[in-house]
Amino acid sequence: MDLVFQLVLACGAVIGLMYLTMRLLRHYMHGSMSGRHLEVIEAVPLGRSSRLVLVRIGAEYLVLGVGEDGVRKLADWEPAAGDLDDEERGGAPGAFGDTLRSLLRGSREDDWSD
Repeated sequence: MDLVFQLVLACGAVIGLMYLTMRLLRHYMHGSMSGRHLEVIEAVPLGRSSRLVLVRIGAEYLVLGVGEDGVRKLADWEPAAGDLDDEERGGAPGAFGDTLRSLLRGSREDDWSD
């Protein structure tokens, strides 16, 4: 009986140490991956497992496609006057998404008019 108790106690200690190690690693990794020069401005879902993401890296804006097969750079994006307000230059809710939706609606209407 004493051996079973020691075995259970040892397993509990190992599991506890694993849990603490994972929490510490997650905390330190998250801190090192976040930065003041990288920001996700907006993300628009395109399907079940894919989305379009506008990212600001320093002063540069990138349009990325994110899906099951990974992340791909689709285009560089230059905001036109009014696309981003002062808050968004560091985030306007909806400007990129509204522009994308209107472009997608326009292309769908073009498809039907043929």
